Amino acid sequence: MKFVFIYGPPASGKLTVAKELTNISSYKLFDNHKIIDIFSELIDINKSGFWDYANTIKLKIIEECAKQKVNGVIFTMVYTKNPKNHIFPRKIKKAIEKYGGKVFFVKLECSQEEIMKRVSEESRKHFKKFHKKEEL
Repeated sequence: MKFVFIYGPPASGKLTVAKELTNISSYKLFDNHKIIDIFSELIDINKSGFWDYANTIKLKIIEECAKQKVNGVIFTMVYTKNPKNHIFPRKIKKAIEKYGGKVFFVKLECSQEEIMKRVSEESRKHFKKFHKKEEL
């Protein structure tokens, strides 16, 4: 399996780019916001353990895709300089490589001005994404 892991700051266009890539390739989109949104309907996103459990679910899905030899998957994730953010991508890489797959990390960058413009776009509001300049 080939796994494209797009990461970068909130509102930098990761999902927009991922959707375009699925349109021009045979790769499938793993929209990680859907997992977060479903889980946050049950558990408060600010509760201890929320992100660990959400990431466990996402990792299990990704590992099964690798095991089933899904042709290609595109995944996006907000990434900050917090040292804890290194753990999840490493787990994904290990799980995919365990089944002979390959991970391609793609860092998406965007100017602060463009991020501030994009953050309040309507397309962000139906997810539990940052959608206010004050939240950033």
